[in-house]
Parts: sequence; structure tokens; C-alpha cells
Amino acid sequence: MVCDDGLREKISEIAWEVGFENDVVLSTFVVTVEQLEQGPMGVSPIVWQIEKEGIAL
Repeated sequence: MVCDDGLREKISEIAWEVGFENDVVLSTFVVTVEQLEQGPMGVSPIVWQIEKEGIAL
């Protein structure tokens, strides 16, 4: 799956709307499964922290 800038922007907009409605700040971090499994992003400390502290959707 390709994650282009348009998709990233749409995800960011949705997160902003949901956060605004619920008085929270949501940060988006958009990567593909391929980027996680085959690229350097898979060993990134931020990915490890998200897996540890994030909420699965």
C-alpha cells in the first residue's frame, strides 16, 4: 500500500477534528506495513514507544 501525501493530510485532518471535539491533542504517525517490516522505520525508537504506549485501533 502506498501512503501518499493526500492520505497523510486526510488522516491528519480527521485526527485534528476528533481531538478538537474531545479537547485532546492527537498526533499522527503514518507509515505503511512495508515501511515497518522492511525499512529502517521498523527499528525506530518512536515506533517502539508507540507500540509500548499507544492505543491499538
